[in-house]
Amino acid sequence: MIIDTKLLAYWLFHRKTSPIKILDLLLDIFNKAQRKQYIDFGNIIPVFVMDKGKSKRAVLFPEYKAQRKELIKKQGTAYVNKVKAFEKLYQKMEGFYRIVGRTLSVSGLEADDLGSIVPTFVKDVNKVLYVTSDVDWIKFMDNDNSVMLHVDRKKFIKPSMFLDEFGYIDSKHKLFSDVFCGVRKENVPGLSRFGKKTFEKLYKEYKYNIVDIINVLESMKGKYKLPNNYKTVQELFDFNMKLFKPMSWNVLNDEEKETIKKQWSIKSTKDVNDIIEYSSFDLGEMYIPNENVKSFFKIS
Repeated sequence: MIIDTKLLAYWLFHRKTSPIKILDLLLDIFNKAQRKQYIDFGNIIPVFVMDKGKSKRAVLFPEYKAQRKELIKKQGTAYVNKVKAFEKLYQKMEGFYRIVGRTLSVSGLEADDLGSIVPTFVKDVNKVLYVTSDVDWIKFMDNDNSVMLHVDRKKFIKPSMFLDEFGYIDSKHKLFSDVFCGVRKENVPGLSRFGKKTFEKLYKEYKYNIVDIINVLESMKGKYKLPNNYKTVQELFDFNMKLFKPMSWNVLNDEEKETIKKQWSIKSTKDVNDIIEYSSFDLGEMYIPNENVKSFFKIS
């Protein structure tokens, strides 16, 4: 169970609830989803993936998500201070999550990077459950061994359900749509006046052949304007692929691989006393898991 930790922590923050309650939230989402459709995952290993430091994408493309800090500032000083306090607590939570499951936090990598890397690193995994509501995560869910537990919809979503749920035929459709159209929430431009529906039409018409689609778009430059600094659609495609293509184990450098190996080797104690002690002394807020949480996460 790969958990989009920052997303869940922010989910709680925006509802004026401490991120320490993340285990309760996880269990609540899982239980509500199970009422709608039963999926047996067997022995669940929680893996908390965390953003850490400046993203590699921001080094490659400085404008990447640059607008987010300004959006926070516009909310006023009080909100800015709340976000700073939240971020400080969130970073301390790494040790808390590690008591319950495995925690991965690697400088320069985002949670979704680690989410896509884990299945390429860990062997003998029968099913991967992604806990998130970020549609970007479907980019690395390319078979029915991958299931999303949608945080907001409280629903298990398989790749075969992507079209009905998100409007994408498959994981590659989402990836290529982002590459050509750009992604506003991440401040990455694509072809102007070229939206998701237009791309979907071409994607189907040319039977998912990206080379043919690029050639067609090259011949239509007058209709779909390229962002500044790009001379060809191929240039735009190549650069945006670097930003949006899911990561795998083999693209990491030796230091990153070693960090993941070390973090993965740390076994969770699943000791309720460790949870109470860590939350009290390191986080300044005592957390005592209830019996349902203890049973689900095998805490004793």
